[in-house]
Amino acid sequence: LYREWSLDQDQLLWSNKERSSAELAALLGRGIRGVEARLSKLQDVSSPAYERLFADKSDWDDDDSIPAAKEKLIPVSEVLRRIEWDYMLQSSDFSILHYDRLEDETVESPMDAPNHSIAGGETLLTKALPEHRIVGVKYK
Repeated sequence: LYREWSLDQDQLLWSNKERSSAELAALLGRGIRGVEARLSKLQDVSSPAYERLFADKSDWDDDDSIPAAKEKLIPVSEVLRRIEWDYMLQSSDFSILHYDRLEDETVESPMDAPNHSIAGGETLLTKALPEHRIVGVKYK
């Protein structure tokens, strides 16, 4: 399972890059291949990981997050997949904001709402909705 690398982990990894991959993996609680792949990204000047670690941080916020102009949106398919498969998340805590062509407006529907309006074999509305009609995902 993929876990996102934090800036602190990148800094720790880079400052100890002369150590063996096995030592770094144990230090960071990650797999050897994951550590090697991350080191490779940190050495690639065209990589976002390199940019995050070595970029001029004068325009960053106090919390060391990536500047707003460089943040990427997460595709709705990835958000829906995470809600469906992450055992820590309950689909009943989420709702989907989607464009309804018939009412010509944005509608909010529970994540586990049954599909009564879109033709096809899907029983859940979120599975039947085309992704381009989903405007947002709302938590509680």
